[in-house]
Amino acid sequence: MKFPFVKKTKEEKFLALDFSYEYVFAALFSKRKGEKVIEKVAVQPIEKIGVFEYRDFNFEVVKSAVDKIIAKFKIKKKLPKINVIASFPSDELLLETVDVSVKRDKSVENEKISESQASQIYEQVKQKVREKVLDKARRIKSGFYSEDIRIIKEKILEEKILGYNVSSIVGFRGGSLNFKVLVVFCSAYHFNFIEKLKNALFIKKIGIYHKVEGLSNFVKAYSDSPEIFIEVEEKNTNVFLFKKNLQSILSFNLGTFAFSDALSKNLNLTTKERQEIEQRFFLKDLSESSLERIRDIISLPLKEWSGKLSSLVLKNAQSFNFSCRKIFLFSEQNYLEEVKNSIEKSDLVSKLSQLEKIFYLLPNDLKIKVKGKNNLAANFTPLFLLVLVV
Repeated sequence: MKFPFVKKTKEEKFLALDFSYEYVFAALFSKRKGEKVIEKVAVQPIEKIGVFEYRDFNFEVVKSAVDKIIAKFKIKKKLPKINVIASFPSDELLLETVDVSVKRDKSVENEKISESQASQIYEQVKQKVREKVLDKARRIKSGFYSEDIRIIKEKILEEKILGYNVSSIVGFRGGSLNFKVLVVFCSAYHFNFIEKLKNALFIKKIGIYHKVEGLSNFVKAYSDSPEIFIEVEEKNTNVFLFKKNLQSILSFNLGTFAFSDALSKNLNLTTKERQEIEQRFFLKDLSESSLERIRDIISLPLKEWSGKLSSLVLKNAQSFNFSCRKIFLFSEQNYLEEVKNSIEKSDLVSKLSQLEKIFYLLPNDLKIKVKGKNNLAANFTPLFLLVLVV
């Protein structure tokens, strides 16, 4: 018997595209009643053409990789009905937590904050956030103007009145207000890149997200204790401290490109040859002597990397509040085990007395259903974090 008055829950389809400098990681997934199921995943190398080096981010070569993913997934005709979400490396899609203070006029500080007053205060916060973000952009690149950046998202993480956390300032009295705001922004160039991709593929809309937004959703759902997450990218390394919400972000400009450079120069490899060897190295699909040779080649840049990580985190130890007992490591690159080993041998571990262990953050840890394969490789974690943003 059918009940026409019972409304069916609509299933939404999503395509997640995680862009790095050398690969596009992609997932086709569905969402119904908040449950996500990954139907297909793919990794497509970005094949460089002519003068383009592997550190360039060129529209034509990246679009070519996306076209191949769409062909693999057999969804070209369905694209206008699929929700598309995208992410870039952290040096292209920037993330900041901004602290903003607002003082109410003394004549009204003992009055309860009305909804209309709260709206005015939030506008002040928004303006101050934008000023700080523009200042950050100018420091990253001299000559930056407001029209050169696009703010993708502003989200208030914490609101305080007179030093006390509140869920909303509405209905409270007090003159001293403090806010912690998460801001995601990018250059106009990368914003326009997404617009070009949307038009070229006849996609109605592409949402731009930072993968840490997905990490935030995961931490909120599954953890109450302070925890540190380390993400190793090609150019950058990022360190995030969570205490339910994202509290602090540290980063430095060194990543796995340093290991790739050492490998290419030492063995005189083309980009394609080096990528193939790195993939086999990650999968341990090489002889033990070959594995040891690669470890020896990357040992110097790896030591430099772990030294920079230790120096940065220990320098900021007070603000990072090292009651943290666990560090979680994730990356879509091919040197995850070597990076973990180098951290365990570094000053970071020996000087953090409360630290118990360093863990990998793996795809299975993120509680997302996967059709077919249930044990995807560790380098799919950033892609799964992108899936968690919706």
